[in-house]
Amino acid sequence: MESADDALARRRFMMINLVRLSGVVFILGGLAMANDALPFEVPDIVAYAVVIIGMVEVFAIPILLSRAWSTNSRR
Repeated sequence: MESADDALARRRFMMINLVRLSGVVFILGGLAMANDALPFEVPDIVAYAVVIIGMVEVFAIPILLSRAWSTNSRR
């Protein structure tokens, strides 16, 4: 049987990976919008904004989450 600390760590690990995965989806969607690969028109600025949001989700948010959830005393 797994302890409460292990379950919490597992949930946090899954959350960080889901944030990364959603960031990749945003990046791919933004690139598809920018290359007119979708059946509807989207302004380029929206496509670039979606790509930037995706990059923030992939690179910055997981670091912020891991720092917030860190059990180490160095913050």
